[in-house]
Amino acid sequence: MSIFRDFDRMFRDMEREIEELMRRAFTMPSEGAKTFGYTMYWDSSMDKPVIRYFGNVNPTTGELLEEGWRIPYTETSYDKDKKKYLIIAELPGVQKKDIKLKAGSNYVTLTAEAEDRKYKKQIDFDEEIDPNSIKAHFKNGLLEIEVAPVSPPEEEETEIEIE
Repeated sequence: MSIFRDFDRMFRDMEREIEELMRRAFTMPSEGAKTFGYTMYWDSSMDKPVIRYFGNVNPTTGELLEEGWRIPYTETSYDKDKKKYLIIAELPGVQKKDIKLKAGSNYVTLTAEAEDRKYKKQIDFDEEIDPNSIKAHFKNGLLEIEVAPVSPPEEEETEIEIE
């Protein structure tokens, strides 16, 4: 029957087209290749999900970052006992001397630039932090940063007279 031959031909044509599309989709040049990943978890209060990006792609636009730069994988948690934030950043391929940290009133900027590796990320906080409290340790490609939030001044209780 000719209808079955027509179906066979159509399926072979579709199979060739799909193979060609897949070949083009997964063939990437070595330069300009996009690396992108993310982690998602619930914050400690279980109020909202937290999404962290890493790779060499701007997560908002999908464009490659400036040549050679990557967003490092980081995790941020809050230690209630120490009353400090702990940031852990993975920075393989760099040394301590390659890392620069800067802090503002509610963010920490991490930059690491070695011969063949470059990382850059700004870590934002929902509250004001004390830049003078920051301590950082680097060992085996892991950077640990401790950041204390600015504690509000202790308020004295005032008695209010009722009229």
